[in-house]
Amino acid sequence: RGGVGGRARDRHFVFGRFRPVRSMRDDSAMMTCAAFVGGDGDRVLAGSHEGELRLFDVMNGDIIEVHDGGHGGPIRTLRTSDKTCAKSLAISCGATEVQLWDVSNMGHGPTATFEGSCGGAFGANATKLAVVGEDLVGTVRLIDVATSDVVATLTPTPPRASPDAPAPRLPYAARSADVCFSPGDGGLLLWGHLLWDSRLPNPVRRFDRFSDGGGASFAAFLVLPFSASALAAAAAAACATRRLIFCA
Repeated sequence: RGGVGGRARDRHFVFGRFRPVRSMRDDSAMMTCAAFVGGDGDRVLAGSHEGELRLFDVMNGDIIEVHDGGHGGPIRTLRTSDKTCAKSLAISCGATEVQLWDVSNMGHGPTATFEGSCGGAFGANATKLAVVGEDLVGTVRLIDVATSDVVATLTPTPPRASPDAPAPRLPYAARSADVCFSPGDGGLLLWGHLLWDSRLPNPVRRFDRFSDGGGASFAAFLVLPFSASALAAAAAAACATRRLIFCA
């Protein structure tokens, strides 16, 4: 979709009672990702192959704002804060940087830039942010959204051939895998096949990895507002029953 002549390449593989309601497009750009923003869900923020951000009105499909996303290439993913947050925030992720945005004030540019990272996710109430992919070993940095300071660094510490050997390098696909916080208090963090307690420096569990890339997500049974310790126990039990869903 998008781009000159993009309409001719549209293909609709929608079955059942679901049908497209409205198309939001700009023939001058090729859209690569999109996400709802705002408490009412009446705005859509879209990233483009050219690294630009467009804010659309959901009701009529009109473009409200266009901004330079500050990326050197395509915007790979967009993540937005929960609609219950007092301030509407978004992160745009490119191949070599993650930008943090205040959606109500995008004209002044990103509020923070995390160089070298390629993915991220908001924690509970958007008070913290996890960014990934900034080095060859593979680490997750937890960021205080209010100050943009790094409050913790999580390192996978994969097995080494010997105690003195350097840490093995993770492949790019593994370093750039999807990351997400657990629902509720956001005490757990899932990055690729690794499950973390955000208060601890090392993973609490390593799940089987079925491919070099891809990502993971918390399944429906983890949506309940359990404590971090209860979620860790539930996730460990779910490993055997395949109730933790992996997407390659």
